[in-house]
Amino acid sequence: MSSRPSSINNLTTNDTLITLLYAENILLPIFIAGTSTALSTWVIPMILTNPSSKSAIYQFNTTVARGGRFLQPLSRFLAASFAALTLLVSQHPDQSVAAHWKYWAFGTVVLVSNAPYEIIAVFPVNDRVEALGKRNRDGDGDLSEIERKELVALLRSWQKWNMGRVALVFLAGLIALWTTFDTLANK
Repeated sequence: MSSRPSSINNLTTNDTLITLLYAENILLPIFIAGTSTALSTWVIPMILTNPSSKSAIYQFNTTVARGGRFLQPLSRFLAASFAALTLLVSQHPDQSVAAHWKYWAFGTVVLVSNAPYEIIAVFPVNDRVEALGKRNRDGDGDLSEIERKELVALLRSWQKWNMGRVALVFLAGLIALWTTFDTLANK
């Protein structure tokens, strides 16, 4: 006779996958939102300590490139994970679990809405900073006063718009946390 509760003995492969996705869908938004928050609250302010230097443009562009290489794929994976969990939960034989599919679907919509938000609000700022850098490839390494003011305005704008991305990912994480606890409490 097993000492494990009968509910654990009856776990299916889908239940194990669902449990793993619950954990991932809580932890990954915390990581993504935390990393992205650090960009606005730590990295950009450090770049702004010397905005008259062309290296500030290089530092920003490098930050954006690394974010695109790491945070974008993680965000896409997270949205796919929410979508998979929506499907798995909606087909669950326990109706107290299956009833929560709507919350996972809402979390998916929140995460997917990040893409048009980035296209409208964040990427144009990235493009303008990159264009400013291309206009200033030659020279002594310092920006003119007009260019410095433009760069500062762009970086401050990016800080603000980036926090919108953080809010959406954080909201998805809260949805995951609440839905997981509510599901477990009602099982």
